[in-house]
Amino acid sequence: MARLCLQLLRKVLKLLAKQMNIETALLNRLKSGQTDYALLSLKHPSAKSEFEYGFRSGTVAGLEQAINLLLQLVGEERNGEKDLDRTL
Repeated sequence: MARLCLQLLRKVLKLLAKQMNIETALLNRLKSGQTDYALLSLKHPSAKSEFEYGFRSGTVAGLEQAINLLLQLVGEERNGEKDLDRTL
């Protein structure tokens, strides 16, 4: 998992060097990493234990949570004052 995170970080830094929007770069890499991991897990199942299934499912769910948090942060950044007005 740490290796996947390091690879994602390296690719994001390369994209930033090309002046790509950071939100788009992060979102693209997270979705790509999530898809790659899910497909790899399906192609090469290991011990087929409940633990292994839970671990892999949790990893995919964790990446989904990271994607949702990024989208939420971007939405808050774009609608900052509008969101504050709605809560008042």
